[in-house]
Amino acid sequence: MATSKSFAQYVLNHSGEEGRIRAMFGEYALYYLDQVTGLICDNTVYIKQTTRTSAFLEGKTEKGPPYPGAKDHYIIPESIIEDRSLFLEILEGCSIDVSMKKKPKRKKG
Repeated sequence: MATSKSFAQYVLNHSGEEGRIRAMFGEYALYYLDQVTGLICDNTVYIKQTTRTSAFLEGKTEKGPPYPGAKDHYIIPESIIEDRSLFLEILEGCSIDVSMKKKPKRKKG
């Protein structure tokens, strides 16, 4: 089941000025501060597991893969999305962690 445009717009409306979404294969990538912080799949928000997101969410929400074969993400309930300040803090923390992750160097030649 693909994510509805109305649900994706609902999440976008709660993700502040720095948030954006991008349609991908019937689902959506969730960006914050130009970093992919999670996915919206099957009308469910999945946020990457990082040091900062774990501080907010470990033991408080379920984990699961957004699609078969994917790594587990935090499954964000509507109550957290509705708590805009908390949701924005989670997105910001995730974007900081993602931006700090070292990218592998490409071999020349």
